[in-house]
Amino acid sequence: MKKTQKNRPAAPKPNSSREDTRRASRPPQEDARKAPRAQDGGRPSRPQDERRPPREGQKARRSHQTGREGLFINNWSALGEYLRVQPDALQKIYHASRETKRIHQLLSEHGVTLSCEEDQEMETGFAAKVTVRYKDEEQLLREAATRTEDLIIACDHVTDTRNLGAIARTAAFFGLSTILMPKDRQAPITSATLGTAQGAFATVAPTEVTNLGRTLLALKECGYWIAAADMVGTPVDKMPTRYEKLVLVLGSEDKGVAAQILNKSDFTLSIPSYGGKLESLNVSVAAGILIHALRAAHASGKILPQG
Repeated sequence: MKKTQKNRPAAPKPNSSREDTRRASRPPQEDARKAPRAQDGGRPSRPQDERRPPREGQKARRSHQTGREGLFINNWSALGEYLRVQPDALQKIYHASRETKRIHQLLSEHGVTLSCEEDQEMETGFAAKVTVRYKDEEQLLREAATRTEDLIIACDHVTDTRNLGAIARTAAFFGLSTILMPKDRQAPITSATLGTAQGAFATVAPTEVTNLGRTLLALKECGYWIAAADMVGTPVDKMPTRYEKLVLVLGSEDKGVAAQILNKSDFTLSIPSYGGKLESLNVSVAAGILIHALRAAHASGKILPQG
């Protein structure tokens, strides 16, 4: 039976003995990319090429791929996705002379007219300048209130730009359309992110919010349940019911989901290791496993056994 907002099924009880900062997908220490701290104890500093994409009125940064300002993709699969789904997000293609025929043939196949320029410094390949379309919070909440089924990914300060791209790619593969991200202390979308995402941001809209906890509470008012990834949470294959509207919160690479976000969650989910010796998973890998399990549970229409 499908749940409604008026008849919400009982959520699994959180484990009161858990450590606030533990989660489902803490990577090994050698894999965690920690942003260096400023000497004065302020915000983590970011390398020049990983700063937040420019907004209107801000000075654009230059891409490490072309030396030009803006965000670029340089893999064929990503270009194909944008041409197929969101061609108007493509601004211009710089390419090696040997790629001229292939570029124009690809544009012709999709019926797209786009400015192209040969770059004499490129021996092979291309760099396509793209615009990433952000969804604002008000639009997100308006859409959320009207949906009867939905799964949203929320990143609680994921700090690696490539992890963010991998999460977006997984979300796009499973048909998700939104990724929530806090504006501060969160990996920005860079050209490296777009490269890992393989065109995912053509279908998945990032939504930056000032206060993630407040946005999660607003989504609860729209009928969503909030599930946080946590190492001592309910194993995802033992989740006692399925949820038509759910937000899955993924934590930072080193600390996991923050305590204040865990306190706002309805329940926590973990990934069973079945006797494995390694304690944790990379956050993007954990995202794939959890999203697949949630999608499979929803598609089956079955009430899962409570273990």
